This record gives sequence, structure tokens and C-alpha cells, in this order.
Amino acid sequence: EALDKHAKFEGFSFNTDMFRGAWTASTLSPLAAFWGSVQAMIGDVQGAMRTHTYWTALWSQNSALPEVLDVNNIMGMAM
Repeated sequence: EALDKHAKFEGFSFNTDMFRGAWTASTLSPLAAFWGSVQAMIGDVQGAMRTHTYWTALWSQNSALPEVLDVNNIMGMAM
């Protein structure tokens, strides 16, 4: 519940400061794509499907997952 309130936007989950409840950065790592598996394992199948849909769309747009996604500009970046 706290994750949905503070760290989620659309189908993506962001790194969040546990004291302020604010995002620590406006970038996403492809490692976050794993979150859909965790959602499915705890029974949040709808959330897992939404997460999978967003990451699949990102993959389709870029022909792969970028190392880092800058959500302010919606473009992949190399580290």
C-alpha cells in the first residue's frame, strides 16, 4: 500500500526516500522490471499485468531496455 502511494507512477516503481516518501531520482533502472514478478507472487495479478505492460511498451519503443530511463525526457541513457 505504501509503495503504491509513494513510489508508483503508472506501471513503474521508483526509488523512494523512506523518510520523506519522495522519489530519489526521476530515472528508472531495468532491474525494476522484476517488480511485476514480485507482484504476481504476492497475489497482485492486476498490478503485475500493468507493470509488465509498461515495461513491454518501453522495450518495444527502444528495441531493448535502456540502462537507465530518464522519465523527464522519456529517453534511454547509457551509464
